[in-house]
Amino acid sequence: MKFITTAEVLEAYSQGAIGSADAIRRIGGTGFRDLLIAMANCDFPLPRGAGRESEVEREIAEALPILREHLNPVWDRAQP
Repeated sequence: MKFITTAEVLEAYSQGAIGSADAIRRIGGTGFRDLLIAMANCDFPLPRGAGRESEVEREIAEALPILREHLNPVWDRAQP
């Protein structure tokens, strides 16, 4: 892939089209810290994993309401 601007590199990394090592090299960084700072400065989200992570996120989303149901009464009793 040919990228012209740093923003294009960061967008490609954010979308998972290129890896972190390639992105770091293309933006002229020296490490992952440089990539994270560039991503934050340009408001690009970090890439999201596919497959298993999505399944885990779905399971967490389903479990959270059940967990909150059981935690809220304890939390309410602990408040003065």
